[in-house]
Amino acid sequence: MRRDYYATDLAVTFFLFMIGASEATHLYGAFLRKPFSMCSVLFAVIAGAACLFLAFFLYLYQRRKRKTVGKSPIAPLKATELVMAVILLLLFLSQAVYIVLGKGVCRQGDITIETVGSFLQSGSVYELNPLTGRPYTAGMPFRWKIVGLPTLYAILCHTFSVEPVVLVRSVIPVAVLLFSYAAYFCLAGSLFPDNRSKRLVFLLVMALLVWVGDYGMGMEGYHLLHGGWQGTTIRNAVLVPYTVSLCLRRKYLHGVLCCLAEACLVWTGFGLGACAFVLTGLLLAGPVVSGFAGDEGRTGGGKEELQ
Repeated sequence: MRRDYYATDLAVTFFLFMIGASEATHLYGAFLRKPFSMCSVLFAVIAGAACLFLAFFLYLYQRRKRKTVGKSPIAPLKATELVMAVILLLLFLSQAVYIVLGKGVCRQGDITIETVGSFLQSGSVYELNPLTGRPYTAGMPFRWKIVGLPTLYAILCHTFSVEPVVLVRSVIPVAVLLFSYAAYFCLAGSLFPDNRSKRLVFLLVMALLVWVGDYGMGMEGYHLLHGGWQGTTIRNAVLVPYTVSLCLRRKYLHGVLCCLAEACLVWTGFGLGACAFVLTGLLLAGPVVSGFAGDEGRTGGGKEELQ
């Protein structure tokens, strides 16, 4: 199995870096009580440095790949593949339009918009209670101080002058949907590295399941279409499939980024959650599967020699 990186790896890894940059900024503002304006500057510096690192890594990777493999031409799409690609695009666009229209947005128990608004109003992180608009008097749950997703949304609102309700309910869910498709593209490439038709079929099934899973809470399709800004949605729709993809390509160190990103998005009580479980399980299963395949290969080889 080939272990190449894809262009979509760059997109998802960029997303992971932005989560890390927002978490560092969030801790800076929440624990050191720094003004939100300084948090925005710090985020820009960290995010810029992360982008430069990612661009430098991409340059080194492409340079080494050209030396070892050479430039391989991309085969043109067949007629059936073109049809599948068009249908896939239409499915994505239909889901993005549905999200932007805001039909059936699920905010049960969610106060992200209020939290982002309190950051912008007070000019600091968790200075005001988002439910009352007044300063905290009895403290706040520790997990709120750790999870930094609202800080990222507040920084984006502050930087691009976007209303919190527009960013949280429309812009972010569409972006998460796009990154989810990118993560599943990486997974399709890991499962079918040499068969583009199978990759497209896999992605079509995934896109259809998003619509099929829209029937009730708890389904991934429902969360993508009705609550794409939530940390659990990002974990299940982006981080978990991307972790599986990296493990199948034996890029375990890269997979650690997904575990760290999940710890920044979702409070688990242990600091690690689904991505760590997937990474550990596939890491331990790899030698077992390889050994089993090796035993079968040696057995098969012996039979051929006898014949």
